[in-house]
Amino acid sequence: MTDRGDDSPPDDSENAFHTRYSSDEPPSKAVVQALAAVEGVAPAELKLLYESIDPEALDTLFDTAVIGQEEGNLVIKFSASGHRVIIRSDESITIPVDIEEVIQNSGIRRRTFPSHLGWP
Repeated sequence: MTDRGDDSPPDDSENAFHTRYSSDEPPSKAVVQALAAVEGVAPAELKLLYESIDPEALDTLFDTAVIGQEEGNLVIKFSASGHRVIIRSDESITIPVDIEEVIQNSGIRRRTFPSHLGWP
């Protein structure tokens, strides 16, 4: 799905994995790396991206000017590996997620701090 002129954050953007890709990196590769980070697995362990979207077409969309498209406002939304992926021409990728699931998959340990220190 393509939205034009939508640069607002997605719903529940607080519960999302956000990352950026650089212009010297294919967006499809950045999407795979972002999905792997969310899942806590190596990129090779994910379902193939082309099962969800054509990676070459995705790269082409973000590599070339689209007629009638102002710079920075192309947004593509699709599902891959069981997650919704939002990629923008401002070189951002957002994947809405369950934060607890990401913490569990990443191996990050939650720490609690004594309340007398004034930390939440």
